[in-house]
Amino acid sequence: MKHITTLFKQSYEIKKSTFHSFLVPFSRFQQTLYNLKGKYQKTNHIVWAYRYLNDYDQIEENGNDDSEQEEWQELTAKLRKELYKTPFSSLL
Repeated sequence: MKHITTLFKQSYEIKKSTFHSFLVPFSRFQQTLYNLKGKYQKTNHIVWAYRYLNDYDQIEENGNDDSEQEEWQELTAKLRKELYKTPFSSLL
C-alpha cells in the first residue's frame, strides 16, 4: 500500500470560488486541520476527509462535505487525478 510522506497543496477555482486542498500524512491530519482553520478563518466552509489503515489492516475513512456536496464531488475527482500524477518517490 502507498503512504503519503510529504504535504501536497493545490488550489482550484470552481464557480468563482477558490478551493485549497491539502494532502498530508494521517499522523499530521489533526494538527494540519487545526492550523488551516486558524489560517482560513474567513472561509465559509471547511471540507475534510481522511483514510488510513487501522491496527487490523482495515481501511478507516471519514469526511465532512460541510454542505458542499456537488463541489466536494468535483474537487475530489480533480484531486484523484492529481494524485495519480504524483511521482512514486513521494509516496511509499
